[in-house]
Amino acid sequence: FYIPPPPPPPPPSQVLYGLQYASSKHAFEYLLVTEEDTLVNWQTFLPWIASATQRKVYAGRVVKDRRVDRTSPKLHVPKEVYQPDTYPPLADGFGYVMSMDVVRGVLGVSHDYALAGEDDAMMAILTAKIGVAAQQVNEFQQKVGCSVKFPAVLGGVSGNMLELHHKALQRVAVC
Repeated sequence: FYIPPPPPPPPPSQVLYGLQYASSKHAFEYLLVTEEDTLVNWQTFLPWIASATQRKVYAGRVVKDRRVDRTSPKLHVPKEVYQPDTYPPLADGFGYVMSMDVVRGVLGVSHDYALAGEDDAMMAILTAKIGVAAQQVNEFQQKVGCSVKFPAVLGGVSGNMLELHHKALQRVAVC
């Protein structure tokens, strides 16, 4: 008789759990991952994603040379877990897009590593392990004051600023 193998353990982070859930329950070509304070301008985002015909997409606002945190109690990463002093280029966590093949690849290697630290950095390590580099998308921007002009994805928006940005997008004007 046949005894099925046990299911794989749940992924070690909320982001990986979300990727696992999305890929097991839904068919998609691209997945947009955002934080709760992120505004998506669908009028800009949808044309951008419609033009993304390539595979192996891990794209957003790329951050280079982020130093590995060796001291904070919450986000520290020991040398035994990750040797280099900087992470591979990463797509900032307020919003990035991954193609289904990258999601599957990341999930495939995620159980092979003792992961710690911030999710953005962990994703950069995992995508690097499957040979995918973060791609810069100028339409993905972090809010700085009120000077952002019509991005596809805008991180760091909260409170009344969300309504202000929404009205600005409707008027096609800068807030």
